[in-house]
Amino acid sequence: MSIDSSDETAPSPLQPPATATLGPLRRRQADGWSLVLSSEGIGHQLLSGADGLYLAVDAGDAARASASLAAYMAENDAPVFDTTRRPPPRPSADPAGRADIGLGIAAGLALLAGFAVTGDATHGGGLAPLGGADSGLILNGALWRTVTALTLHAGIGHVLANALASVIFLPLAARRLGIGMTLLGTIGAGAIGNGLTALVRGPGSLGVGFSTAVFGALGLLAGARLVDGDRGGRGGCWVVLGAAAALLALLGSGEQSDVLAHACGLASGVPIGAAIARLARAGTPAHGTGTSVAGARLQWAAGIAAVAIIAGAWGLALR
Repeated sequence: MSIDSSDETAPSPLQPPATATLGPLRRRQADGWSLVLSSEGIGHQLLSGADGLYLAVDAGDAARASASLAAYMAENDAPVFDTTRRPPPRPSADPAGRADIGLGIAAGLALLAGFAVTGDATHGGGLAPLGGADSGLILNGALWRTVTALTLHAGIGHVLANALASVIFLPLAARRLGIGMTLLGTIGAGAIGNGLTALVRGPGSLGVGFSTAVFGALGLLAGARLVDGDRGGRGGCWVVLGAAAALLALLGSGEQSDVLAHACGLASGVPIGAAIARLARAGTPAHGTGTSVAGARLQWAAGIAAVAIIAGAWGLALR
């Protein structure tokens, strides 16, 4: 099938070559067709526009790209690229990005509100005796403390630091895994990190703070990047882990820093993030940007489950 072009003259040395675009497309469709073009060795770009995603190829490759996609779809009519010389699609307003940032802000505000309710856990104050990560009690079966400890903080400076860290790092993971899965995975990694810390240290230690979960969120992102594989994910994984290691070193001298708990949270997040990313490969897009993740219903279920886990853990602590 031939594709009509309104620009058949050769570009001048001062002009960029003519490009052909196909779109707007849904994320899942664009990703699938991008793989088809890659398998055929057809150079292309995936561009984000205000009304969706676009595939862009050199105008000279438009016919071959259309034929490849037609064969892939097993249909007679191929998608037609627009070969008219025009500016690239305008960037979108990115509502998904705002939602991801909203998760970080909501988490930070929740930590501040929790501090107002649970009190200052410095020297075992506030609700720390009921919900702190007392390693001896955890090893004796009080596993809910691995969760409740994430919501306790030793002083206003401690909670402000963790609120700020949540605003910065949770959206990074949510951008890749979706909001609900990130929230559930972050709580899970933080709780497992507290459990591992108790196991390593043995009885006699008490820990509080959301920072273990924040490092868990970085682990989620590293695990997801590892699963991304040939799309550059493995390199991205080492970049994330390197950033986390630098952050560990930076926070290591802080008075309220618990390097072991942070490292355990980070390590716990990696396999959880990898598992979510593998699940995501079979799912549908949760929003219009970012990598395909589990469907919106699963994202909602995961977010509700995360909140229920925290509420349930405090229910056990206060009984």
